[in-house]
Amino acid sequence: MNVLFEFLSSNAAILAALIALVISLRANYTAHQSHKLNLQNKADAERLILYEKKRELLNEVDRQHTRFATLMMLTAQKILLFRENPELHKTMQEEFERLKSNLNAVQHLAGKYEEQRKGIEAINVGADVAANPAYAVQTA
Repeated sequence: MNVLFEFLSSNAAILAALIALVISLRANYTAHQSHKLNLQNKADAERLILYEKKRELLNEVDRQHTRFATLMMLTAQKILLFRENPELHKTMQEEFERLKSNLNAVQHLAGKYEEQRKGIEAINVGADVAANPAYAVQTA
């Protein structure tokens, strides 16, 4: 027992340093695990923000598509009205041509629907949705 006591008393500084080293290594390991978890949480938060932005853009594209469909239907009804009434067609030829032109323009814009949806869905994490003009949503 004396030998053990002498060994401990002569090497007390080394033992204290060894215990401090073990505690420091454990604290460093815990800090490293916490840092990895924080990085994962940050990446998850960025993905969540991106999905929310994409959802907002897709909703806006869907609303526009609905408005275009309604506008096409109303314009087509007016064109049918002109075609069913020859007198109206003769007296308002310019209006009839304008309606046909409008219908073509709206059909063209509505045709971009799938392209816009695919473009928005292709945006990945790290992309700045608002700054990318290729995916900008047209206002109706």
